[in-house]
Amino acid sequence: MPFKMKDGAIVMEGEFPVFINKEGKEAAFNADTTVANLANVTAESIARKTKIKDMETAALPFAGIENPTEWVTNANKALETVATFNDKDFIEVGKVETAKAALVDSHRQNVTAIEAAHKVASDEKDAVVVQLNTDVKNLAVKGSFASSTFIGEKTTFPNADVAFAYLGHHFDTKRDEAGNVVPVAKRADGSEILSLINHGSAADMEEALEILVNERHDRDTLLKGLAGGGGTPPGGGGGGGGNKKWSDMTEAEHTALYKQSPEAYRALKAAG
Repeated sequence: MPFKMKDGAIVMEGEFPVFINKEGKEAAFNADTTVANLANVTAESIARKTKIKDMETAALPFAGIENPTEWVTNANKALETVATFNDKDFIEVGKVETAKAALVDSHRQNVTAIEAAHKVASDEKDAVVVQLNTDVKNLAVKGSFASSTFIGEKTTFPNADVAFAYLGHHFDTKRDEAGNVVPVAKRADGSEILSLINHGSAADMEEALEILVNERHDRDTLLKGLAGGGGTPPGGGGGGGGNKKWSDMTEAEHTALYKQSPEAYRALKAAG
């Protein structure tokens, strides 16, 4: 989500920063709207889980039977066999055992099919839940990167997407006391990043981003106004996009180039 820049500063529309989407359209970024969208996604997730559970319950007695017609036919035949027995037949152990075996086998097939169907439905539900949780996390964290003053004004990241590619893995989400989905920052060892200002409390998004950048070995290349800022990060070469022009490269290639060498990234972008 690249912001619209003018004279080295982010262009504002009222109180909101202006960003340019992949289609080149400009729009103001409203953090409140983003949070509202997150709430809608969360509500949709809960509704979808409930719907899946109701569907599983309704289909449980019949789900997973590959050929319902054949199964019903076999069950009816077993019942008809028992119905035609007279007293003499019941004395004949062979017929009784045959009927018992038919009923047991029919029941076993039904149970096996139901268990298999339940497992498939459960796996599909789990996959849906995982995807929804991932979508909620990306909306919350990416939205916070896009609205970050620190990222936009104090770092050399060309846009919020590149910053997210660098630092996004440090963030997860949780619900605050009001039930809203909010980002939470963690170091590589999994420990939560605590505020240096409000001791004992978790760092908010802006402070966490500043702490993470300052703790990196390549901080001088990521922070504006520092010696080496905007240069090639440690481990980065002088490579660029090969023989490709800026316009021929994908967004993923732009991001990869910036991570390799911010200097080469800016030079190639300026050359068009």
